[in-house]
Amino acid sequence: MDRRHTGIHIGARGWTFPEDVSGLYPEDLPADWQLELYTTQFHALELPALEAPPDAEEVALWEAETLEDAALALPLSGDWAVRLAAGGDLDPLVRALEPLGDKLAVLLWPQQPPTEAARRWPGVLHLDAGADILSEAAPGTPPGSQGPTYRRLDGPGRHHPDTLDALARHLVQRAERGVESFVFFGDPAYALLDAGALKEAVERALETG
Repeated sequence: MDRRHTGIHIGARGWTFPEDVSGLYPEDLPADWQLELYTTQFHALELPALEAPPDAEEVALWEAETLEDAALALPLSGDWAVRLAAGGDLDPLVRALEPLGDKLAVLLWPQQPPTEAARRWPGVLHLDAGADILSEAAPGTPPGSQGPTYRRLDGPGRHHPDTLDALARHLVQRAERGVESFVFFGDPAYALLDAGALKEAVERALETG
């Protein structure tokens, strides 16, 4: 089953959280198995930010350890990414990310994405990290809300269930209009717990209409 079909993409910023209290990972689970287990629970993932083209082994790991319907968001940062966004040579990054195929869902640029980005990565959502990332949990109606939205909810601490329920209803309403939403949690202890709670709230909202 393609978990991307709803247009609601929920996950975490990274998959390794030393302070995690969710219990998702058994204590005896090797660290290099965590990504594979993560992707069985959450199809969406914000990968660690890149400050240079990734090496082939790193990309191969992302591809091999995620399921076919994974939706991967990749932040680009640092001076290297600024130069790319300003019109630098995209070829090395295009080649490096090619193994991800349709799993690459979002590229987060440090400023307005380069004009060539949409042509070089068709089907990928290109966002300006400074302008297009929302950080509040409340649904609201942010500027540009008729298009895809990208939220980072980093805490601190757990998000209240009522807040997550309201956000879930908002995400479902957007999905019913055919608008995609990405939500990633980043609290060191509660990211996976909150992501799971929001996913369950969305499932309830979808069932009840």
